[in-house]
Amino acid sequence: MNQRRDMAWKYKRFMVDYFLCFYCGANAATEDHQPPLSRVDDFVSLYGDSSHLFKLVPCCTECNALLGANLHRDLEERHNWLKMRLRKKYKRQLAAGDWGVSEMKELGRNLRSDVKSAMVTKRRVLRRLAYTAGLDLFVLYKAEHATLAILPNPGALPVPGSLIVSRRAVPSPQMHLFRTGSK
Repeated sequence: MNQRRDMAWKYKRFMVDYFLCFYCGANAATEDHQPPLSRVDDFVSLYGDSSHLFKLVPCCTECNALLGANLHRDLEERHNWLKMRLRKKYKRQLAAGDWGVSEMKELGRNLRSDVKSAMVTKRRVLRRLAYTAGLDLFVLYKAEHATLAILPNPGALPVPGSLIVSRRAVPSPQMHLFRTGSK
């Protein structure tokens, strides 16, 4: 039995109308599957048919490539593992010192250009490492989902100020956080 094909329909889109990477906040050009499609069989054998753990999130190309087919229990674990990988990948740029304006004026044109470029890269990587909005929404979703799972009929209860009720997203002016099914 090919569980990869049979389980693919169980992925639930998270942060549907959100065009920033779930992991780093860069522009999202792809989507990341948790668990990776190529590892569904392994995931099911380790964790069982936990279809509530199957998520599809917006992702930038670099994060998607770094994550690859690595197997993680949930998006939170995947998020933390990726941040560690980004720190490792950009270790050199993050260790670079910051140059002051007066120091930059003393440099030649080409070296000044290289230093500016390195400083821009460092700031960009630091912003990506500090980004947690995607994970914060997921943690909120998990807490809301766990609370609603014990209620007798969560869809019938109005929850003022809540982002998610039952398994459907409550429309917000900016985005839908969660939607079941395919595109």
